Amino acid sequence: MSAIECKRVLVSGFGPFGQQTSNLSEMILPFLEGLHSLDFSAILPRSASFGPFGELGDSQSKQPVEIHTVALPVSHEGVVIGAEYVTNVTWDAIILLGISDHAVGPTLEIRAANYSNFPYPDMGGRTIEDARINPDGPSHLRSNLHFDALRTCLSEQWVISSDAGTYLCNELYWHCLAAMEKSDSLVPVVFLHLPTNATCESAVAWVLELITCLSQRPRWVVGAALLRDNDGRILCASREEEIDGNRWELPGGKRELGEEIEETVRRELLEELGVSIDSIEPCGLVHGSMLDHDLELHVFAVNCISKPRASNVHTEICWLDVPRLLELKWLKADLPLIDALISQDRVH
Repeated sequence: MSAIECKRVLVSGFGPFGQQTSNLSEMILPFLEGLHSLDFSAILPRSASFGPFGELGDSQSKQPVEIHTVALPVSHEGVVIGAEYVTNVTWDAIILLGISDHAVGPTLEIRAANYSNFPYPDMGGRTIEDARINPDGPSHLRSNLHFDALRTCLSEQWVISSDAGTYLCNELYWHCLAAMEKSDSLVPVVFLHLPTNATCESAVAWVLELITCLSQRPRWVVGAALLRDNDGRILCASREEEIDGNRWELPGGKRELGEEIEETVRRELLEELGVSIDSIEPCGLVHGSMLDHDLELHVFAVNCISKPRASNVHTEICWLDVPRLLELKWLKADLPLIDALISQDRVH
């Protein structure tokens, strides 16, 4: 057994309904059941190389995961069984699967609506028209998943939605979230809609990608820029931190869902400093561990077309010669790259 704690994940799928003879969410369950060793580094957005400084800091990318699966009938019985499964056993994460004709990619549902409307019968012959699931409940229940962190690390096919529909998928999601809320559980629960026409291979890969993200600490993927002026000085930016005042950083920010990491750097520099880039080259990759999340900091050497200007994002910007960089109080994540810059400067 690995020294790393093995995570236990529940994945549910639905059986066929209507005129269907099969359901993709059920078909993939046998391929997921069992013990997996998942590699987070395999799904991170990567540049072609890490650049001259290579990888800095410590990275723990392998995670053993034990996946348990359950196939649910498309009926009220399936909803009851699903809600019991999520609360009667201790899990580290719970993923509820369904299919959708409207999904253009793997679609994570942020919330479930307190509303059902299916005039066509489920597999138990039940129909519901314009009814609240719980007459005394709120209009929606929201997943406790850390969606901000997921946005930075999932691959570009993923979609995040706030509309889980009005059929059994939404009903199951509502009851599972309600059951977890009643038990004060902090276990992440999320509904994943798979495109109806997706292949089994793609669907399995998407679920494993999501499980890999959920089995780690929240991880932010960040792009940062190393800007030099004509004298070789480095652009430094000060950002106010809630815990210990102003800290200095290389300008940049978190990757958004669907972005290549180079696109993140271009967008952030335009938003924060009002500059466009005419060249960008990988410089280094820093692994870091913050108080409540891990970090992947991709640093790029960039050349800007215009002169950077301060914005409301930063309290101050300045240019410093490399030997003077440690005169500033840097964010923890940036320090390995700053140290590497200073060491390289001493060699040359």
